[in-house]
Amino acid sequence: MLPAGGTGDAIPTSLFDRLPGDRPVLVDCPAGASRAAADPLRHADAVLLVTTADPQTVEDALKTAAMARTLGTRVLGVVCNRVDTVPPSLAAAFDAPCLVSLLAFARCRPRPAAGRSTDSRP
Repeated sequence: MLPAGGTGDAIPTSLFDRLPGDRPVLVDCPAGASRAAADPLRHADAVLLVTTADPQTVEDALKTAAMARTLGTRVLGVVCNRVDTVPPSLAAAFDAPCLVSLLAFARCRPRPAAGRSTDSRP
């Protein structure tokens, strides 16, 4: 995974030429229509958007989806974080083939055995 930085920080475009072409590369970039968001989209084969149901976050993700489509980058889908269910209006707004609720998914995951944690943080 390659972090693209904040909205004011863009990845040097020369870096994209050095990325491996024989395997997937994930780039975590800011939402919106800034240069920091647009540059990675220019080089991407596809984009998977992540948003919450917060109106400002959705607005930024919609800008990113529009920018991706303008640049000819396929929008694979949208991951909607911090919700129990994905609002139908959200699916319609993105016109994306898949929407996922991470909170609902987390509730379906098996719990670790007592005294054991799956968290690798110290």
